[in-house]
Formats: sequence, C-alpha cells, structure tokens
Amino acid sequence: METRLSINAIKTENVIIYNENLEQHVLDDFINGTSSFLECSDTSKGNIYFENNNIILKEWNKYKVKSLDNSFIFSDFIKKGEFGSKDYGTLLFKNCVGITFFKKIKLLIESEKITSEEMDFLISTVNSFIINLSYDFNQSTFSEIERNKLKKTDLNYHTFLIIHNALNTKNSSNNIFSIFKLIENNPNRLMSNVIKYENIENVNEISNESLVDIFSGSTRLIPCNNNLNLKFKINENNYIPKELLIKETIDTFDNSENRFIKFFIEWCLQLITKFQKFFINQDNFSNYELIEENQEHIGKLKNILQRSFLKNIGVMNNIPSYSTVLTRKDGYRHIFHLYLGIKSLPKQLSDSTNIEEMIENKSLDVLYENYCFFAISQIIADIYEEKLNKKKYSILKSDFSKTLKKQTYSNYFEFKENKQLPRIRLHYNKNYTVESYSTSYDPDISLEIFNGSELAAIYIFDAKFKIQSISIENTNLTEKKIEKYKNTDIDKMHTYRDALVLAKGAFILYPGNINKLFYENANSDNDLLYGVGAFKLKPGNNNDLVSLKPIIKKLLIKYKY
Repeated sequence: METRLSINAIKTENVIIYNENLEQHVLDDFINGTSSFLECSDTSKGNIYFENNNIILKEWNKYKVKSLDNSFIFSDFIKKGEFGSKDYGTLLFKNCVGITFFKKIKLLIESEKITSEEMDFLISTVNSFIINLSYDFNQSTFSEIERNKLKKTDLNYHTFLIIHNALNTKNSSNNIFSIFKLIENNPNRLMSNVIKYENIENVNEISNESLVDIFSGSTRLIPCNNNLNLKFKINENNYIPKELLIKETIDTFDNSENRFIKFFIEWCLQLITKFQKFFINQDNFSNYELIEENQEHIGKLKNILQRSFLKNIGVMNNIPSYSTVLTRKDGYRHIFHLYLGIKSLPKQLSDSTNIEEMIENKSLDVLYENYCFFAISQIIADIYEEKLNKKKYSILKSDFSKTLKKQTYSNYFEFKENKQLPRIRLHYNKNYTVESYSTSYDPDISLEIFNGSELAAIYIFDAKFKIQSISIENTNLTEKKIEKYKNTDIDKMHTYRDALVLAKGAFILYPGNINKLFYENANSDNDLLYGVGAFKLKPGNNNDLVSLKPIIKKLLIKYKY
C-alpha cells in the first residue's frame, strides 16, 4: 500500500501546483531543480497530497499554479479558480469533491466533510428518487460510479440534450436561433485594407503608391496611341501601364469572432444530424416528436449557414478567447458562454469489461439539502408505514440540470392522521412570511404538525454542509478528532424559533459526529418540543438515521395525545 505524501509543490505537464504560502525563493529553487515534487510535513491547511500516482487537493483550500510554457487561458479556470495571467493562476474548489482535470492533469478533490464513498452514497440516494438529479453540467468535478450497462449514460448524449434544449427552448434569452438573430441584426464587422492590381481602364484615381510601383519597373507596359496623360515615351513610342496597384478599404464580416459563430453552428448541425440518424435507425424508437424537432432544427441550421452572412465566412483557426466581442457583445457572449459550459463536461471513461459513468456533481451543499429532505421523508414514511415512492414531488428542469424546486408548496409530502399519529406535512424550502420582520424565511425542511385542520406546530430542519474540526487530547495522551457543528448555524436556528410563532424547535442537520440540543427550559422533559440544536446526519451512516427515527416518532406521538 502506497503511503500518502504531503507536498508543498508538484511539477507535471509544464504546470507547477504549489501551496499558496510557499516562499518565493523555495519555489524558484524547485522550478530550477530536477525534483518532481517538494515533500513537506502535513499541516491543517494548504497541503497537496500524492498517493497512487494521484494528485489530491482539498476543497476550500487555495492553491497556486504556474505555467512553464505560458499556456494558461481564461477558460482553464472556469469553476476551478481564478485566472491571473498566461503563466499564473489560483485553484479553488468550493463545495465539490471528485475528479477534475486542469490542463489535462487529473486531480482528485477531497473534503474534510465527506469521503468519496460517502459522496457516491449521497449521489446514489438522491438519484434513487429522481433520475439524473445529480447531473449539473456546469460543475467542476465529477464522480466515477458503476452503473447497469443497459442504463449507461453517454456524454455525447448529454451534450446533444444541452444543444437540443438550447435550440428548442421557448426562453428567447437561451434559444440559439433567437440569439443568432441578435448577432445577425448587428454582426461584428472588420475594416481592413486590401492591396491589389486593377486594370487601368477601371481605375478612377492614381495614388502615390501606384506611381511608386510604376517607376519601380514591376508594372507591365502596353503600347498606347491615345492622348492619355499617364503615358511613357520609349523609342518614340507611347506606353501605358496595363494594371495599377491600388489600396482599397473594405468592410468585411470575415473575422475571428464570426468564424467562431459559424464553427459553433456547424458543430450543432453535425451533432443533431448524428443523433437524428441514430434515432431513425432504432427499430423500437417511438419518440417521433423528438425526430420531428430534430428535423426542424437541422433545416433551420442549414438555412443559417447557406443564407445568412455566415455563407461567406472562412474557417476558424483558433477561438479568440480574449475577444471583448465574445465576452461582452450581445448574442456573441451568449453563444460563447454556452460553448464553454458544454466544453466543461467530463470525459467518458470505458473499456471492454467495465463501464464507468462520469457523473458531473452538483454543488455539495445543494446535494446535501436534497439528501436531508429525502432522508427525513423516508424516516417519516417508515414511521407512518407508507411508501414514499408513491408521494409526489416537483422537479425544476433547466438547460443544464435537474433539482428540487425551491418554491413554496412545490415539494412536500403529506401524511394522513391515524390512530397514533397526527396529520403532517414535510416541506422542502417553504417560504414563511412574518409581518413583524423585514424579511421572509425559507428553511430547507419544515415539519408542520396539524391538530385537525389547524396548524399546531412547526419544526425546522436546516441542512448545513459545514463542520468545525477540533482535536482534543484524551487521558492516554492520544488525540481524538471531533467534527462539531458551527455556532453561527445554531444562532440561525434561534432566529427561526423567534420569528415563526408556531416554531417549537429548530435544528441543523450536518455531516459531523456530535448531537447537541439546547432547551429553552432547563427543566424540560427533553422531548424536543422547545429548543434548538444540531443532529448529525452523515451520508452512508445508517446509525444517524436510526437514532433520528425514535426522536421524530416521539415528537409526533406527543402531538397526537
């Protein structure tokens, strides 16, 4: 088993990744040296790790990167940090773990809050409720998860879905055809000078450059029998230039920005055409609506290429990433941002014996919110002995992802009253308006308990993907690591209880290892009716779920009797 090395800097693929606190003279010596990494002692923050030929970085830690061949560009750092210059930048990964690539260098992003195994469990749990909920095509990391080969998700297919949605959406600000109309109404122009030879009969004015070219002897002369002012007498014969050198200023659309737009339209056409052929050749493919939409898109894209100003545009040689036209001008910037988002998709890995699907991760705090909602819902469903999969919830779909809607009454599970338990509703992100306060409140999870038709109590559960790591010394002089809640999050629970009249308790759910309850009355019977606190809920830790179930059940039974 290979030992994990803690290092301050590593050199690979003409890129140096190093600790932001590394002194400059040490970095200079490393750059000029022959070593591939600079080993160091492990510290609490900022280390780079090397294990099993993998470079490992920690989320929320800043790392500096230096290019030895001045090849950094802005798009290298999208969702991954901050671009500085061609040879300098900063890597920073927030609320994400998994695999990522920087300049073709594979990096593993780890978190102090969750392991890779727990992350896989988190994704699998959420996906068990909503297929592809964890797909978010603008995130910086992805995970490798083994899937049923029949359910393999192909990266090209997801690229197709993004393009299809962008061609089909009714939202004009995201629709490729609408965006191209903006470009076509005000295309980027380029004024350029063209030097060429023109027949003298077609020239109206002779410039100084033309005269210089004539007297240089490079212009061909022909006999002349008329009285033109511009003529040369050689051996009693008159001659005139056959052609004159002229300089002409032209207004053209053939520039690098428009070449990129043409490239993008051609790329969309090729992708849609490829999948259209695939769908048509499937024996049992029944989504005729998709085939019709594809055919319509193919026709419109061909029309753009054949009849718009793009018809006379040349072939793209490179993408002008620093162009202010692509980054700022209406239409151009929309297409450019869409292209960058698509190109940030992970690469598919597969071989003949095993298929590994690269799943683009959602931001961890969002995934954790979804996980906590479904986890609490499942606990309550078990208490009520109901099937949770028969309940309904609402999904927010965008061009790039699926997630639970954050809107009042969009997502809630209702459980009917029975002999032992009251009628309840479990809401995701319900908004509560309080007249005496200047703001409204929308906790991640709210448990509403009813007495007949009237709301009797509210209990708040807020997902906080945060921990505070503390090392304490045991009696045997060994250190024990405690993953504690953050006090500022407990303070917010006090705010919920004070603002919402019917809120009896407010508790954070976090991936730590300590439960802590603060009761309003020290003489309380510890039934959770009045207080704030923190419950540990770590993905994959079944004990956390088991310990929560009797607490919630006791709470519900108390309101029934």
